[in-house]
Amino acid sequence: MQVQKHFWFCIGNGFQASVWYDSWDGMSPLADHITPREITRAGFQLNDNVSELIDNGRWKWPSEWTLRLNNIQVPHLSFDDDKLLWKDNNNSLQDFSVHAAWEDLRPRDNVVSWYSVVWFNQNIPKHAFILWLIFRRKLRTQDLMSEWDRNGSGALTCSLCETQPDSHKHLFFECPFSLHVWHTVKTKADMTNIADDWDVMVAGILPMARKLSVQSVIAKLVLAATTYYIWDEKNARLFRQQKRTRDQLLVENEAWHVTLVCYLLFRMDGLGFEDLDCLQTFKPPPPLRGGDAYLNSVHLSPKNSDHVIVCNKTSSIYLMI
Repeated sequence: MQVQKHFWFCIGNGFQASVWYDSWDGMSPLADHITPREITRAGFQLNDNVSELIDNGRWKWPSEWTLRLNNIQVPHLSFDDDKLLWKDNNNSLQDFSVHAAWEDLRPRDNVVSWYSVVWFNQNIPKHAFILWLIFRRKLRTQDLMSEWDRNGSGALTCSLCETQPDSHKHLFFECPFSLHVWHTVKTKADMTNIADDWDVMVAGILPMARKLSVQSVIAKLVLAATTYYIWDEKNARLFRQQKRTRDQLLVENEAWHVTLVCYLLFRMDGLGFEDLDCLQTFKPPPPLRGGDAYLNSVHLSPKNSDHVIVCNKTSSIYLMI
């Protein structure tokens, strides 16, 4: 990957740009045409800048170099510093930015149909990463890890249900443990129309995945959070000897509850999609209207885990049912 070709000097006074090794002309770098030995034999230094090779508007290099370098125009020197710019893949010059460099240097492949399910503005990065691995079938489930077990001694039993072999297909969501979790979460988020079979479920989410709607964002957040915490529970049992029941897993993971609260809040009138990026306020339902309530914290009701308590920065507390 040639990064150097993207860095381009616009010549000002000629003091900053290396005449031999930097890009400042269509034929640059000149070191591709003139060897270091030829440079030193002609009396020049390898660290010369552009201005040091110009004398009264003419090049100072030997006449025998002219045939090789005849297309290089002598730049008009000014009092301004040389400016280092980024030359993109379309040969356009612009100020350097990480975004521009990434777009020009990153490897590219065919766009997959499910990208909008994983990558969107409101995603939770650690959840999105696990979901990305799932779509690519790259999670280290035991069936894949067994390829490293030359003696064939590794057990393939799922650590969640402890009855079936462990695999991507089983974990999401053929396993009774993960299926119960998925059923509970999608019911709370009013997603009962979404299937349990992974391929059918993805096919159902895809049509709305690119839409700029609350329903779309909530569905993607719920799917990513569910797969993340199921994978986390599997690893906790395998590597940390920690085991939670299905209900404990549901109660202890706050991301699901925050997603549920977002869903409930957005169902109230007065809230629009533009609030999704930073949900900090909401309008209380009648008869409590009278201005925005500022979201401070979210808790499960100790008496009923289906109820969520939303605390704001006043003395009021709202129970979301």
